[in-house]
Amino acid sequence: MSSLDRCRRAATVLLVATFLVLVPQLATATFTATQDVSQSVGTATMGTPTGVIGTWQCWATGNGNNGNDNGNGNNGNGNGNAYAYGHGYNHGNDHDEGWEAVQVSVVSFSDAEPTGVTYRYSLERDGRSLIPPFTSAARNAWLVNGSLDDNAPTTWTLTIQSSYGNWTGPAYTRSISCPQNKGDSGSL
Repeated sequence: MSSLDRCRRAATVLLVATFLVLVPQLATATFTATQDVSQSVGTATMGTPTGVIGTWQCWATGNGNNGNDNGNGNNGNGNGNAYAYGHGYNHGNDHDEGWEAVQVSVVSFSDAEPTGVTYRYSLERDGRSLIPPFTSAARNAWLVNGSLDDNAPTTWTLTIQSSYGNWTGPAYTRSISCPQNKGDSGSL
């Protein structure tokens, strides 16, 4: 190999090395215009349903543990000791003890949740329910629950809780107190 070839090869290697070092430097750009940037960062929260509007009604069939139903049978249309108020809520069973029950009608409520939120509704007594909780996108619901009459006042708990994907908000709860062996009603 001649010295001219060696010089050409050395110059080529030097030129390639220079090219690899300088080309990225030429590609960088500098921006000289300035602009104020305002950025706001926050967190989203799930809220408690508010302004719940609706009604509740308690009733009892039978008369506690004495089994008296002096009306028209156990169909809830009775008089006297039946305390049925026209409902006859006994799940189709003839129980001497009778039933006590509550019905809740949620008409509407407010919240500030995003589109796509669903609501879990439940109506329980001592953490138990004859009907399972249900989920709906609607802001209204009709719930009913009952149990064998224990011949004592009963407290039921209405719960409405919003959820979006895996997020859940704080629950709205309302206690409903039903008197012993008689009907009652009120507003939420």
